[in-house]
Amino acid sequence: MTANTSNKIHALYSVILAALLILNFAYLLNYIFFDYRMEIHSDSAVKVLIAKEIFDTGNYFPTDWNYVNNDLFILFGHTFIIPLLAFMPPGFAAHAISGAISASIILALIWLVSRLLSMSALTGLACVTIFCSGISPFMSENLFGQVSYGAVLYHTLGIIASSLLWLDKKGSKAVPFLVIAAAIVGLTFWHNPQRALVAQGYPVVAAALSLAFFCRTRDQAGAGERKISILVIAILTGAVAGTLAHLATLQKVNSVFGASDATWLTFEQAIRNIGYTLQGVLGILGGLPAEGGTVTSTGGAFAAIRIIGALAFIAVAVAAWRHLLVRGSRSQHFFAAFILHSAVPVLLLQIFTTLPDMNDPIQSSRYLVPVVALSVIAMLSHWEGLKPASYLGALTFVALLPLATTGPLSAAVPALASHQAFGQTNQYASDRLEVLAFMKSNNLRYGYASYWNASVYSVLSDGETLVRPIHINSLSPFRHLSSDRWYSETSWAGPSFILLSSNELEYFDESHLIAHGYKPEKRLKIANYTILTFTENISGRLPGWNTSIEEPTSIPITQKSHRQVGTYLEIDGKGVLQAGIGQSGALHYGPYWLLRKGDYQAEFLITLPDLNKGGARLDVATTTTDTKILASGDAVSTGVTTLNFHNSTRQPLEFRVWVDGSSTVQLRGITITEKSNVAINPH
Repeated sequence: MTANTSNKIHALYSVILAALLILNFAYLLNYIFFDYRMEIHSDSAVKVLIAKEIFDTGNYFPTDWNYVNNDLFILFGHTFIIPLLAFMPPGFAAHAISGAISASIILALIWLVSRLLSMSALTGLACVTIFCSGISPFMSENLFGQVSYGAVLYHTLGIIASSLLWLDKKGSKAVPFLVIAAAIVGLTFWHNPQRALVAQGYPVVAAALSLAFFCRTRDQAGAGERKISILVIAILTGAVAGTLAHLATLQKVNSVFGASDATWLTFEQAIRNIGYTLQGVLGILGGLPAEGGTVTSTGGAFAAIRIIGALAFIAVAVAAWRHLLVRGSRSQHFFAAFILHSAVPVLLLQIFTTLPDMNDPIQSSRYLVPVVALSVIAMLSHWEGLKPASYLGALTFVALLPLATTGPLSAAVPALASHQAFGQTNQYASDRLEVLAFMKSNNLRYGYASYWNASVYSVLSDGETLVRPIHINSLSPFRHLSSDRWYSETSWAGPSFILLSSNELEYFDESHLIAHGYKPEKRLKIANYTILTFTENISGRLPGWNTSIEEPTSIPITQKSHRQVGTYLEIDGKGVLQAGIGQSGALHYGPYWLLRKGDYQAEFLITLPDLNKGGARLDVATTTTDTKILASGDAVSTGVTTLNFHNSTRQPLEFRVWVDGSSTVQLRGITITEKSNVAINPH
């Protein structure tokens, strides 16, 4: 090939790449600002809602907010929304602007890392082009829609880039990058030390140590080893500082646990998880066709290309890691070692533990999103040194081309888009905007719904129709990525509503509302939903909604009260739980009311028809795995038995009545009062 021909091919490649980059970038902006309006869900709406809480309270860590699994929001999408709320509503536009800022940070860091890996400008642009396409609908959602793992990726890329710059620069010019690396590590550990250890802390330290060993094997002992040692010390310092900040912050905020501790699986279960993990990776890459799709159709051909591309991606990614580790430059070795040490712990957790919910392998493989994203960069870094006509060069092209064209093809032919973007039941619904328009036309301003049917409307309506998440089965607040302020009667003065899907309507207990004086005023129907409207805010008298007890509050005794033994009776128009002779166990437990720190008294109204045959054991207990009894006592006579207790931290509690079967016991009521209010509000 002559030099002139080579230049023409290079020029043609440049033009095609530039056109595809413009097309993909336009797609990305359209996805963030327009298409995602149809796909936004309650998890992605959270960034707007917590930003609004911060803006309203003036506290970056709102004391009423309920974080989950100790995941604090430090530098995430909500950070970019907070200043926007000074001049725009807490709605989808703010969400989209935040998404665009996050996407810009990701793309800028991808470009920077590609150049630090000695890629040509053209290959670096190819890398950015692939990411602008979204890679797959699943990756688009996680990187640019919800931006859940987009934040993880830009933190990770920031650590990698600043570490490489520290190792590459000379003298005082390198110091700022060392500080930046340590600072970003500190931020990630402040967010959640456990997650940061797996995603960033361990990989960057392991990559640095691997680089030191790599230099020694190349007879470059001492070449940069001092800087590597300083980098490791700085990373560890950032990790310790971030962990201390995390622990200090947790003392001031609320955190609930949405997942139980991981446990080890059996060998047979681990073997099964290997297959599920492969399924998840194929789903991440858009390589799983819709079940039942026709193979010979246009969609079937598209699916076949995605399958082949996804399988090729896995093979080429492993080859690229190996090449960069063994034959790459110092920066390439560091980068590949980081990916390897990111992948290993995640794969171990995926395969050998109960951490992933393999009832949904694709969603559970989201932990591998950063590894897949970094592997795209590694593959391009490797590809640049290959001959295009070589087998590996051609296979790399086959793997990356489908990823680079995901966005435009999905936009042009929506039917070709992957069905794997949303995995949880009710997370996505196509009728959101229809339901929202109906709410607005009926002047519905404040209401409650199950998690996936709640917060998303608050954002889509620009805060004009606020829908708060609750447990439909127990009619209690869903304190998960939500604020306790939302469930206080002072949060809204006026009519309210409950939004119920057709499935939820089947088990909804309307009698619980009526028992507390809330009878639905209207029943409205829209799409697959029923909306019950009320003339006032239903949070006012429902027990357990407010974490503070301003006046004596009674636990309702109903047919659905938690119990192991006994029967429900109505005596003089009031609910009673009765256990007869021979029945032993819990006559009452629950209701898991969340109470703030403080001193309380619980009054149990017990009736003992036969005083000579025994009584009942009463207690107040925590609901944690390691149950603690805060107070206990015996009811040996008919009347009120009072237990005084101290609640040392904000936590859910249950009030239990134990019977031994020696006599008939009736529970007629339980009343709880905060001790500071006892004198003011006597029973």
